[in-house]
Amino acid sequence: MSFQIPFFPLPDVVLFPRTVLSLHVFEPRYRSMMDYVMRQEHKVFAVAHLRDGYEEDYFGAPPVFKMMTPARLLFVDQLKDGRWNILLEGITRAQLLEEVQVEPFRIGRMEQVIDEVDPDRRPETEALMFKLAEFAERAAAMAPTEIRNLRNLVNVHQHPSIVCDVVAAQLVTDPYARQSILEERDIIRRLRLTSIQVQHLIDDLERKETGSDMTSKD
Repeated sequence: MSFQIPFFPLPDVVLFPRTVLSLHVFEPRYRSMMDYVMRQEHKVFAVAHLRDGYEEDYFGAPPVFKMMTPARLLFVDQLKDGRWNILLEGITRAQLLEEVQVEPFRIGRMEQVIDEVDPDRRPETEALMFKLAEFAERAAAMAPTEIRNLRNLVNVHQHPSIVCDVVAAQLVTDPYARQSILEERDIIRRLRLTSIQVQHLIDDLERKETGSDMTSKD
């Protein structure tokens, strides 16, 4: 079943389900979007990632990736001048089917995207989930700032999709890598994609540590 909600196109921002994002809303069209959303029973809009070349039509309707994340408002603070500070929580993955409104803000008709899970491959899925959680703890321990919510991931979340989204949100920084993880419907491939990105991060952190050790010895 499809549904219609506004979507907020942003450069280099990819929100994952079950994770949070803070935003400062200042453009007039998105202030209008916030006014509209606040009048709705379900205070929801989607976060969309702008495609390359969006600058040429930024104030129009630049192209976005079709896979996006509807999110609910957790916190709102409207400033006296009409700007907003908001906190969002991603709900699910959704595919944009068509755009039904462009002005004054964009609204799309979407449908929820369900994970593709093969019950016959559950042992493989669980093994990949545990491996990803192990990578995440290693990366968090090496990172300059401790990321506490990456500890005991499997015990806390107990679901491969949630583990994957939480890790990707915290540790995958490249927006196009994040988008590719968001778009992957097959949970096994998604776990593998995320593990590869986290392994790259670990390799980078280890190289920096090695370089730092060599510099200190000199």
